[in-house]
Amino acid sequence: IPLFLKEFLILTQAGVNIQKFMPGLRRPGSRVDKYFTVVHPQVTFTIFSIRKFINSQFVLRGICRGVNQNVLELLHAFLFKGQMIWMESIQCMIYLCSPKLRSLEELEEQKMHISDIAQHDTTRDLILLNQQRLAEIELSNQLERKKEELRILSKNLEAEKKKTETLLYAMLPKHVANLLKEGKKVEAGEFNSCTILFSDIVTFTNICSACEPIQIVNMLNSMYSKFDRLTSVHNVYKVETIGDAYMVVGGVPVPIASHAKRVANFALGMRTAAREVMNPITGEPIQIRVGIHTGPVLAGVVGEKMPRYCLFGDTVNTASRMESHGLPNKIHLSPTIYGVCATHAMHSGDTVRVKA
Repeated sequence: IPLFLKEFLILTQAGVNIQKFMPGLRRPGSRVDKYFTVVHPQVTFTIFSIRKFINSQFVLRGICRGVNQNVLELLHAFLFKGQMIWMESIQCMIYLCSPKLRSLEELEEQKMHISDIAQHDTTRDLILLNQQRLAEIELSNQLERKKEELRILSKNLEAEKKKTETLLYAMLPKHVANLLKEGKKVEAGEFNSCTILFSDIVTFTNICSACEPIQIVNMLNSMYSKFDRLTSVHNVYKVETIGDAYMVVGGVPVPIASHAKRVANFALGMRTAAREVMNPITGEPIQIRVGIHTGPVLAGVVGEKMPRYCLFGDTVNTASRMESHGLPNKIHLSPTIYGVCATHAMHSGDTVRVKA
């Protein structure tokens, strides 16, 4: 855009491309300040001021008005950046400029196309490079969002894994469950000495016949919850519950020398805990029978869909018969466990707390 100085800056010529977007520039002789304002540097729009900052980059805001000159309606506002060149020989200022655009979105807002910018103009490269950078930033943001989603999923998965492990450890001994998780086969093992306990509720059949099912469930849940807490206190393993029957073993699956003492003390705790569970019919504490026997067993995991850690051998049968032939609120001991407890107490200096 050659600019000529008389009283004002007068337009003498404008490039073809800029005329596409600012139709008013097609009329040479117009005052330049009607179509442009200086954004940077902040100087007055005169040759004298411009020549002081001739080495600076000039940013001008172009104003395109309506075709009807009587209507001062603002149609578009363009920003141009470029260099002012003073032509001494013809006393003219030339402004070599390009649209000040940074992205394809800004190009679209100005209703322009990439083809409207000259191929040798660095603005074209700037827009394309900036678009590539924005695309890379968006891709990086997407990866960060996916990373955060994966972190949340991993956290939820870890929580669900802990719940699954807790449920699995409640069904099987911990080291046996770990072997199954690793896909290893759990071999049946022989235990030369362990102590097995069976218990049941006295007159349980009569209670069931006179109560609602939910009352039976609540009673058993209250009793078993107390017994389960005792297994952790005395470090014995709960094998299973069938109806009102509760089966516990000491010395299996982890052998321990004091298995008889632990199971005997567990039995005493069972009697105390049972006094806190009420009979739904009479409202009085329930009565339990307990039978204990010590001997060898064979133990292993049985089943695939719902595997259980089961005990086999005469020791299991004998312990069950000790319970079924016991008396209410009594702990029925076999001679074997009574002798083991007495021997252990004699060697350790403890008193024998079990009662035959």
